[in-house]
Amino acid sequence: MKKILLLSLILTYTSLFSQNDCSDAIVVCGNSGFQNLNATGVGIQELWDSNSCYAVENNSLWVKIKIDKGGTLAFTLTPTNADGSHNTDINVDLDFFIFGPNVSCGNIGHAIRCSTTNPVASNQTNNLTGISNSETDFSEGPGEDGNSFVRLLNVNDNDSYFLVIDRPIGNSNFKIDWTGTATFNKPPTINPPTVGQSYDLEECDDDGTFDNSTEFDLTTYSNSILNDQSNIKVSYHTSDNDAQTNTNPITTPTNFKNTSNPQTIFMRLTNINSDCFSVTDFNITVNNSINLTTPTDYIECDDINSGNNTDGIYSSFLLSSKDNEILGTLDPNTYTISYHLSLTDAQNALNPINKNTPFTNTVRDTQTIYIRVENIVGCLNTTTTFNLVVTPVPKFINTAPYQQCDFDNNPFDGFTSFNLQNKEAEISNNATNITVYFFENQTDLNNNTPITSPENYTNTVPFNQTLLVKIINNTTRCFNTGSLNLIINPTGLSFYPNEYICELDENTANPDAKFSVGSGYSFFDFSFKTQQIINNSSGALSENTHDFQYYR
Repeated sequence: MKKILLLSLILTYTSLFSQNDCSDAIVVCGNSGFQNLNATGVGIQELWDSNSCYAVENNSLWVKIKIDKGGTLAFTLTPTNADGSHNTDINVDLDFFIFGPNVSCGNIGHAIRCSTTNPVASNQTNNLTGISNSETDFSEGPGEDGNSFVRLLNVNDNDSYFLVIDRPIGNSNFKIDWTGTATFNKPPTINPPTVGQSYDLEECDDDGTFDNSTEFDLTTYSNSILNDQSNIKVSYHTSDNDAQTNTNPITTPTNFKNTSNPQTIFMRLTNINSDCFSVTDFNITVNNSINLTTPTDYIECDDINSGNNTDGIYSSFLLSSKDNEILGTLDPNTYTISYHLSLTDAQNALNPINKNTPFTNTVRDTQTIYIRVENIVGCLNTTTTFNLVVTPVPKFINTAPYQQCDFDNNPFDGFTSFNLQNKEAEISNNATNITVYFFENQTDLNNNTPITSPENYTNTVPFNQTLLVKIINNTTRCFNTGSLNLIINPTGLSFYPNEYICELDENTANPDAKFSVGSGYSFFDFSFKTQQIINNSSGALSENTHDFQYYR
């Protein structure tokens, strides 16, 4: 339950009041007394020639007493320590003066009770003073005159009086205990919040400036606190002292901007007929300045899923991977994050992107993503963005096959040594800041296990082998892939045997031929020999890749 300060229980803080004057006298309400009052200094000097105790104001406090039911008016003033206990320092001297009944400021008349006795000068054993039913004198003092107590007052219904308390010597707070039979008007009632409810206010600092300050409507719960009481004026203050003395009210309570976080606001309820008042307090809190970490851009390399890897489109942005970076130290259990394609959508919680499934950017190369972060009480931040950036991959140039003659120990086996680095400039189109890697198969490419000595590589498949190639931008780490064909040409014809043909006989002689029987000459079909050579090359030769010429 909220702490409630009724005036009958108030003034529980040290130095709650400083000096005041008749015009802003504290009204007595209830019957429980005042605790830890303080008087420091003088406002307007109003005691000249107004009392029989020969005193003026030094460190004074004015109190207005309004009687509800008549009887006897009596009280005891007691110096107190900061913890509310009796301050027994005999050097603390409290004086008092009573004016009335029914007088007004500026015309208070002569004091009807007063005491300015000094406890040290009068050899008293304590520093108490007040009005008692055992006394007969109406006034006493100054100095050693009297015993610090004077005769009680008989008061009537609706009478009013002014009590002035002054401390000419010493330094101490004090309290008032009412000991008579008269009663005072009751202060307005502070209706407490129901179970589970609070009069505290929480707002969000969602104006884009994270300074833990925002506007509050302090009147939000005023009807609940009043609970249908009538003739009550409500004011709001930034200090308890201002609330008790009815000074410096907040002029715009429906649009108040806090100056600290949290901040305590004091609410004063004043009965406009009796001037009795009650004070309660509540806290206003800017509870979630969602100060987000500005995320880095989400950078990926162009992929082939859109049909090519040169269009600035990437198909696998997983936006949920940015959650932790954005929240930083904020508890992910109390904040939710959504991602949007426009600021309007983020502000209005419209069209969130499914952050848990791969997202394909809809604007090529660079696209802005708008973030909405909301906490469990509905406060949000929509001022943070980041970019989806699709980085180009290096351009891969498809080159002609890399042909090499079979120059090793066996020039006919289809294996030889290649310097693959000779093809790097051609494959990368002479691009700078590029590294080229060669792989024997797809598994090696997937596992990023390149050929370790590309400058001296011997093919593993005879005559014709396809290598896979990856080119990587050394800065962005984006890469592209392709292939390179290796062709090994035999360097000898020993596997091409001599061919024997028979001289033409007269039965088969071509009558148009120039060769006659017995001449030692005949016809020879070289296409047959070409096919024989191809068949014997184990795939190293073909009419598509080689030109066959015959010489004698």
